[in-house]
Amino acid sequence: MARVLLVHDDPSLRQEGRRALVREGHEVVEVDAAGLAGALARGRFDLAVAARGVGAAGVELLARVRAAQPDCGRVLLGAPTEPAVLLDAVNRAEVARIVPEADGMAGVARALREVLTGRQGLAGWLEQRRQEEHDTEARHLQEALSAGALEIAFQPIVEAGSERIVAHEVLARTPHPAFPTTGRLVEAAQRAQQLPLLTRAVVERLAATLARTPTAGRFFVNLHPGELSRPDQVVDALQPLAPHAHRVVVEITERGAVLPEGGWVETVEELAARGFAVAVDDLGAGQSSLRMLAELQPQFVKVDMSVVRDVDAEPARQRLVELLCRFADTTGAKVIAEGVETRLEADTLARIGVSLLQGYLFGRPQPEPVRG
Repeated sequence: MARVLLVHDDPSLRQEGRRALVREGHEVVEVDAAGLAGALARGRFDLAVAARGVGAAGVELLARVRAAQPDCGRVLLGAPTEPAVLLDAVNRAEVARIVPEADGMAGVARALREVLTGRQGLAGWLEQRRQEEHDTEARHLQEALSAGALEIAFQPIVEAGSERIVAHEVLARTPHPAFPTTGRLVEAAQRAQQLPLLTRAVVERLAATLARTPTAGRFFVNLHPGELSRPDQVVDALQPLAPHAHRVVVEITERGAVLPEGGWVETVEELAARGFAVAVDDLGAGQSSLRMLAELQPQFVKVDMSVVRDVDAEPARQRLVELLCRFADTTGAKVIAEGVETRLEADTLARIGVSLLQGYLFGRPQPEPVRG
């Protein structure tokens, strides 16, 4: 039924407890207090019973269990007599049951049945809530992606130094209250496996904008790594932009995502062959950026705002940006600093050698691009 960790310093009582709990159908690992840390490190447990003496000692052991494995249910054998120890058991160890010593292992077995029943009931309730939330989010996403509900906004990208607007990043927007930010919308589309639909909607709106703004420079549009494994699907999704490919930069972000193992390099090569440029987005925010730089060899490298923030006051951040600029020089790429909010940040980044800047200092996302 459950994997139980039984902690007691008396070997004979541990054996007695083991026999009682095995009869109930549990898998039991028994240790003394000194062996607790090792047992917790070696495996996960559904329930833990601590009975090292009475009161404070057992509470301390269960507090360690809680710290190491918060989801493990905790039962204390031996009711504390001091009010302070009892409060500690409730507040610090968060014990699910306290079994009087007089009840022995039969009481422990009964307590475990009660805890398991409660946990199973809670698990069922949580699963029902998760399904309800999933269904609600799916309905909201369908509403947000329906005809006329999705919008795009444009945030300017400027030349460092002159601060002339030369490009815009394209951001998905919806008035739907469930998705107040682009990130929330993208995450919901990913969970619902609707990223291609979202990408297509953004692309179609951008294509209409490009047709009527011939002098607004380049446009950066985001592509999630999850879409990269099928070159044919990506090319099909970007087809409305094909006549304007020389003005479109496809941003590939790896923030919080695992790059697909196959097909993504082929996809990038296919995009390049069709005239699209490529940018690596959120550099410094994820785990695979160096791999992406080495294999994609992008025309643009976007430094995440987490690196840009307070760059004027932190030499370590300056050195990191300088290294990225050197890399860009060797490959012919341009570095774009995202999230620039202060004049000091902008001046420092320009001095270091960053080519382009983006952030609230130069403009928030707007319904229309600024014509160059």
